[in-house]
Amino acid sequence: VSATGAVTHIEGTAAPDEEELGFGKILMVATTSKKWISLSTEVMALNGEEFLRYIVAEITQRINEHDVERILTAIINAPATSTTTAVGLPTIAAAPAVNTVVLALAQLSSKATNPVVILNRQTWADFVTAALSANYSLDPFRNLDVVFEDALPAYATADEGATYMIVGSLEKGMHGNYPDGANIDTMVNPYVKAKEDLIEVIGKRYAAFAVVQPKAFTRVTKPVTPEPGPEVA
Repeated sequence: VSATGAVTHIEGTAAPDEEELGFGKILMVATTSKKWISLSTEVMALNGEEFLRYIVAEITQRINEHDVERILTAIINAPATSTTTAVGLPTIAAAPAVNTVVLALAQLSSKATNPVVILNRQTWADFVTAALSANYSLDPFRNLDVVFEDALPAYATADEGATYMIVGSLEKGMHGNYPDGANIDTMVNPYVKAKEDLIEVIGKRYAAFAVVQPKAFTRVTKPVTPEPGPEVA
């Protein structure tokens, strides 16, 4: 949370004061992301191993998508100011424009290395359109990697005040804790519903996610339109 800085020590003078560190603690409670489906033995007899591989891949994809949503939720719901139990993140309100990403980058700390831009593909189109309208060559994303994510709303359909874009460092700002390993555990259970001729396919991952670096992300929200004032005669 806080730390005293380094000083210049002149030879022969008294030792400088010992560093003082102030620590916070973030509680990460792991939960299980899970999905399962029942398949009939008749379906399995017709399609066999190839169909089962498809089902496992589909379950894996959905669990990954759910955990991405958990990561984005942790960023969106972080407080504005850091405390001893939570990390604070800045927020700006801005529409898609050629300087929006620049304004978001300006809010990050110097520790937020290799930042990326996370947004809906439809919002990406709004930024590209704004750049094309400027009538000169520029990249509205400042050569940053762009991560498309449908879990964030498109700017056009987002509620006022909602986060529609995130700019920041995933490698420094987000921490994942996997008590049972990062891989998704899949299990085929042919026994529990055997009398019903059903086979259960279950996928799960036990994990927790938390923001761990102040000013590692900037949340960009849709501006709130001011209420119209009274008409003046």
